[in-house]
Amino acid sequence: MVIVRIRPIYLRIYKNRLVVCSPESKICIEKTGNFSNPRLAIADFKIFESLLSETIIKLVPKRWFSFMPPAVYIIVQQFDLLEGGISPVEKRALIDSCEHSFAKKIEIIKSNKVLTYEHVMDIFNKM
Repeated sequence: MVIVRIRPIYLRIYKNRLVVCSPESKICIEKTGNFSNPRLAIADFKIFESLLSETIIKLVPKRWFSFMPPAVYIIVQQFDLLEGGISPVEKRALIDSCEHSFAKKIEIIKSNKVLTYEHVMDIFNKM
């Protein structure tokens, strides 16, 4: 039996960029792009998934059996264009994209304040 360590990832989504952080290593990687629509997770979800996957692979330590993808829980927070909140379609698109980017669980946070690493770890430990 192989025991896999689940890693937390904190994803902040802005208008034309996303910031992916590892609260364990306290490293963040920012990716920007010219997306066709400000709501990038829906309009350009393939590009969004690709950027997210690439970034997670850079942040999460490699396993000794490298053919297995990383196992992560992703805490998502969308900052820009939140008037009216995240629609059910946007929520589904975010969840699907995160699942395609190695996420085992996804938690969408409804707040416009950047979370501290300690707060992210508290949410992760409750997932």
